[in-house]
Amino acid sequence: MKKQYIFPILLLLVVLALPVRGQAAYNTVTFDADTDLYFTGVPATITVSSGSMVADLEVKPSTLNLSMESGSTITLTSSDKLIMTSNLDVDTVCGSSASTLTITSATTQGVSVDITANSCQTGAAVVTTGGSGGGGGSSTPPPSTTKTPAPETTPAEKSISQMTTAEVTAKIAEITQLIAQLQTQLIQMLGGSAMSGISGVLPEINLKTGSTGEAVKLLQTWLAKDAEIYPEGIISGYFGPLTKTAVIRFQEKYKAEVLDPWNFTNGTGIVGPTTRAKLSELFGSQ
Repeated sequence: MKKQYIFPILLLLVVLALPVRGQAAYNTVTFDADTDLYFTGVPATITVSSGSMVADLEVKPSTLNLSMESGSTITLTSSDKLIMTSNLDVDTVCGSSASTLTITSATTQGVSVDITANSCQTGAAVVTTGGSGGGGGSSTPPPSTTKTPAPETTPAEKSISQMTTAEVTAKIAEITQLIAQLQTQLIQMLGGSAMSGISGVLPEINLKTGSTGEAVKLLQTWLAKDAEIYPEGIISGYFGPLTKTAVIRFQEKYKAEVLDPWNFTNGTGIVGPTTRAKLSELFGSQ
């Protein structure tokens, strides 16, 4: 009667002796609080956020290796705003005080995260998703950007025909000031000076814009003796716009003797016979 149980008992022992294929651990590494991981090769401290969970992880000098399964998720934060890259092409999101990298997985896969020594610029990172192994990235939207105001443009300068009387007057004053500055620079280049002690007689030649030489210096010296006529007092030996203006003032001041013989109403700015004669009369003996 005992023999009939031998086979069932032997069969049961064989079954019990066979290796049992157990299920792999499912997201067994969980983080109930923020946890710091130190990477000696960078060096850097990266914080794993509370609520993260993966099947397994391994910390290397500058790399974090993760074993992830469906439902695995991990968020890494660097208070130094370091750039973290992964083989899933999930990029670092750069905030104002820290950088973050969030990785989620919809399948079983291995993920490596490289910790670099490079810092990111606030708002510069763009989050991308997808990559190898069927993994996915976080759905964090890219940070908003601030529009740079368009540079101010200078309005086009009006033509003379479009200017008002006040604008034309202001433009003349501006040009006159520029001419005075150029005259001063020309004096320095020619080695001239204001109110130099030149005396003599004007030669019997007409002096006009563009004339140069000792005769022009003498003319400027005489004109400068009257501050109302030649307030600039520049003795350069070059007959420029300021000298011409001074000659016109002189001619119009002594109109009866200088202009009337020619039936001129306004000064010409050209030093001719009557202008030379009046200048010699007033200043030639000084």
